[in-house]
Amino acid sequence: MKLILPLLLISSSYAGVTKKTIMDETYKNRNCKKTNSCDLKKFNILVKDYITTFGSDKMYGTSAHIAYETDRVSDLESYGVVQFIKGCSYTRYKNQDGSFTNLKNISREFYGSYQKFDHPEWVIDSIDVDPLYNSFDATKNRHGYYRWNDNKKSFSKNGEHYYFNEAPSYPRLYVSDYPALASADKDYAKNVSLAFKTCIYKTSDIPIVSSPEDIDFAKPIHCFDWTSSYIYDFDKKAYNRTDKIDSFCQ
Repeated sequence: MKLILPLLLISSSYAGVTKKTIMDETYKNRNCKKTNSCDLKKFNILVKDYITTFGSDKMYGTSAHIAYETDRVSDLESYGVVQFIKGCSYTRYKNQDGSFTNLKNISREFYGSYQKFDHPEWVIDSIDVDPLYNSFDATKNRHGYYRWNDNKKSFSKNGEHYYFNEAPSYPRLYVSDYPALASADKDYAKNVSLAFKTCIYKTSDIPIVSSPEDIDFAKPIHCFDWTSSYIYDFDKKAYNRTDKIDSFCQ
């Protein structure tokens, strides 16, 4: 999934941002002979929840940075990330009589068109038919939108480079995800209830063209499970976080 707005919010000098680390895990490919992938050394994910404040307005979101490391720079294109998604983003309205109405009226870019942000079953999370996460032109360089930073440990926009412009001097690339934003007012709330599986594969195992439901196209080397969850409680006037998918999204 690609979402530009949160990037703009986070980088804005007019916004205050509070972040909390939810997950920071690294997979070391020690059992590499089993998958014939010994030039893949590490696969890691960093997930944070954040609140962006503009005056009295607040927006709630989750960021994920996914990176992998290989033996050599020349090995980087041999591996790629595919992400799967389940859940939805929806609006909840508080009616004058105190009852609530839920509407799935939020859209996202998905497989070449804008569709309701509603995935009751697991599907590939991609804006186009190439399931490789954040893929570039398959006829040129599928990994072109993958990134690296002058600081090997940083995901910052400062010092960041796109792989299609220049290859790194060290064997590490990353991609990022900023799923749907949540926000609330007196009588309505935009809720987010999403689950993700972020996996690394051999690029040769990832088809160039797929359908959203083709989730078993190959066996991944490793996957990370994470969530983005903001369900508004009108009584407490606060968002709740849970790893369970909201019943309205199933």
